[in-house]
Amino acid sequence: MDTAIIIPTFGQEDYTVRCFDSIAEHTNGYRLIWVDNGSSQESKDLVMTSFQNHRDRKLIDNAENLGFVKAVNQGLRLALKDRGVKYVVVQNNDTIVTAGWLDRMRTIMKTQPRAGVVGPVTTYGAAQQAWKHIWKGKPVDEENSAARQKALARKYGDASAETPIVTFFCTMFRREVYDELGLLDEDYGVGLWDDQDLCDKMRRARWKIVVALGAYVRHHHRTTFKAVYSNQEIESMKKKNQ
Repeated sequence: MDTAIIIPTFGQEDYTVRCFDSIAEHTNGYRLIWVDNGSSQESKDLVMTSFQNHRDRKLIDNAENLGFVKAVNQGLRLALKDRGVKYVVVQNNDTIVTAGWLDRMRTIMKTQPRAGVVGPVTTYGAAQQAWKHIWKGKPVDEENSAARQKALARKYGDASAETPIVTFFCTMFRREVYDELGLLDEDYGVGLWDDQDLCDKMRRARWKIVVALGAYVRHHHRTTFKAVYSNQEIESMKKKNQ
């Protein structure tokens, strides 16, 4: 198994179930690492059936909410203990993957040795917004992911585009990036701007940051943050981390 997928969660079990189910439906050749950040037992029980549909799976069950950055680092340490793992996906639970998503990102990694990180096209997220690449400013229909995926795959296949940053809602890293630059910087607390920080380090180390134009992943954007923190608290954290 050369790819591990790390998904941290805190509550929001409906999103997690949809995420896990979409991975099971559309993905081959992976290990799923679920890092739960102190969700209630009821919440975890509701997710467990979907989690058990993944043959190669690991659960890190935290007693409290450590935040996104520390939870991801826990998953990374576990994943990278296995020297057979070449690629690690850091993924939010408020995502839904589509056909070919992982294979297209993995193909880019295998054919571009200096590609250190690859992200998919999405409904939201800076350089990865789908309409920048194919829909010319038109809103993305959240319920029509299959059609969006097919349109991107038909137009772009395994093509990629370099970008200054990819956001970490669903991002594949080469293990050598962590070997060289280390894990996510936990000074960023529960999260925000940790992705900018690592991408800055990667560019200075001459790693390429790319978008897989034929891979499509829906993203609902900050559902856990919005459930836990007020808009004022989120803005304060963004300013501090920036």
